[in-house]
Amino acid sequence: MKFQPTPELRNVAKRTPGLDTAFKALENLQYSQLNIGVDYQPDGSTRLNTRLKGLNPDWNAGQRIEFGINIEENLLQLIKALQYTNKLTRSLEKRYR
Repeated sequence: MKFQPTPELRNVAKRTPGLDTAFKALENLQYSQLNIGVDYQPDGSTRLNTRLKGLNPDWNAGQRIEFGINIEENLLQLIKALQYTNKLTRSLEKRYR
């Protein structure tokens, strides 16, 4: 599967040098390793770690690429916020029908 960002993301990347470099490196990435880790705590705190290793023969003379993304979020708070938003939306729809 080939990485193909949307035109909107490409426009953002053109104005953001680091993101533009990452997009170029990922366009023809031939990955050799993908690691994903999830650390969920009882209080809802969650850390998602993703590591991707490989190379792109079309970018920077085929230099090896290691790409990592770490995301930290409290999933319990996120779920509660989504539930509240859903209830509010249903209430507004019901009221204005």
